[in-house]
Amino acid sequence: MPAPHACFVCGTAPGDPFFSTANAPTHANLLPATRDAALAVERAAIELALCPTCGLVFNVAFDPARMTYVEGYETSLFASAAFREYAAAQAAHLVDARGIRERTVLEIGCGRGEFLRLLCEAGANRAIGIDPSHAGTVEEFANGGRLEIIGDAYEEAWPRLAADLVLCRHVLEHLHEPLNLLGTVARAAAAQEGALVYFEVPDVRYTLDQGGIWDVIYEHCSYFTPVSLAHAFERAGLRPERVQGTYGGQFLTIEARAARGTLEPGARAAELEHLAHATRSFAETHAHTLARWSTELASLRANGKRAALWGAGSKGVTFVNAVDPDGAVIDVAVDGNTRKQGRFLPGTGQPIVAPADLAAVAPDVVIVTNPLYAEEIRRELRERGLTAEVRTA
Repeated sequence: MPAPHACFVCGTAPGDPFFSTANAPTHANLLPATRDAALAVERAAIELALCPTCGLVFNVAFDPARMTYVEGYETSLFASAAFREYAAAQAAHLVDARGIRERTVLEIGCGRGEFLRLLCEAGANRAIGIDPSHAGTVEEFANGGRLEIIGDAYEEAWPRLAADLVLCRHVLEHLHEPLNLLGTVARAAAAQEGALVYFEVPDVRYTLDQGGIWDVIYEHCSYFTPVSLAHAFERAGLRPERVQGTYGGQFLTIEARAARGTLEPGARAAELEHLAHATRSFAETHAHTLARWSTELASLRANGKRAALWGAGSKGVTFVNAVDPDGAVIDVAVDGNTRKQGRFLPGTGQPIVAPADLAAVAPDVVIVTNPLYAEEIRRELRERGLTAEVRTA
């Protein structure tokens, strides 16, 4: 096990943190049922450092004991048409280009199984999802596909399932010991000839290079680049075959098989040099963005304008806690995910309403923290007869 504050992947001691913030909600995706509970959520510090050996960005202040993923932890993005289109394209790639058709598929941290459902529908696959935050279900498909969700954690015993595809989407970044999971997956893949491994994580290059500061949340203790992600896979006994930036540069996907492989040192050196430069300027970028939005919200308040936040996910939670911690300007959050509606943003307490309820709020400005959703939100506002200005954070 690496020493405290050492890199979660290779164990190297990092340099000094290049960014720190205090009092971040420990669970940006666990939405309280009451405003009082939302205001009383647990908070913790984030201190990001860069590993000079493998390029992992990680939170040296992370305490895994603070993390609990219980039923109600909600991260699904499938309420968005843009995200559904993206997910369908990824599923089609696995079915058509990778031959995952009429196969056995295992997803670790499957949520409610939306992505597995796409694989069942497109490829008549037999899918098993494992997720401790969701109750077990079984669903049969007309084409012979089958989906079973097991409400449990993924443990060493699960390789007996002998899957042709092992996939894991937006879980690895939550783990302070990612090699434990990757090692278990490597053994599972090695037990099934030709098994493919597919992971998806946020791409920290978007956070650093594009000023995606709202992506920095406590749950995400590990932040990957293509090189650091591939390096973690290699150390675990998985040979990367394809590493690709996706979803407007916000995500990384990696496809691998159980075997040893190495990256060319030149590629790693080039990315490490880029990361060193990007991390040096991140704190300044973060401070500048917060100052700009604090000024914008103050102007809205001074002019009697009402604002709503569209998107009650982790980006939105980070945004309001950073620039409107008292809820003085942003009245509500809007989200198409019905499981979020009726709950409250952690840390600031704004109620989460359905898009249909926004007319009663009549905001002058709607703030969107992910530019990929801006156009579909503008379209929905027009369809509902609302003239609010959309501003992208």
